[in-house]
Amino acid sequence: MQAALRIEIEQLERGLTIVDDGAENKVDSGFVNITARDASGTTVVIELKTGTARQGAVAQMLSYTGDVAAEEESGNVRGILVASNFDARRSRQPGWYPVSLFASTACASCSQTDMSDPATSDVLAVPPP
Repeated sequence: MQAALRIEIEQLERGLTIVDDGAENKVDSGFVNITARDASGTTVVIELKTGTARQGAVAQMLSYTGDVAAEEESGNVRGILVASNFDARRSRQPGWYPVSLFASTACASCSQTDMSDPATSDVLAVPPP
């Protein structure tokens, strides 16, 4: 899924540009799958999960966005979590950074990914202090 998304990142969101030189970005809490910048210049942390994303995936995304924000001068960071499905118990509690959830359908060979079905948008939309 990562390779397919890297080829056509704009299928996820118009105006996204990958800024990680084609490699996962190491941060204190782990490895960010894709780091991009949106049309307004905001850094976008993109985390990909195969199968169902559970509650912990949202917490992981918040950790990643916090780590990247600490590295960015502006601190202006948001996240996108991509998975084929989302656990009904995913956290809807406010966090520090906006995180969007997108459902994806990937073909068996993982060479194509359809991001046309957003599950929800900005479920954790409290801006950083």
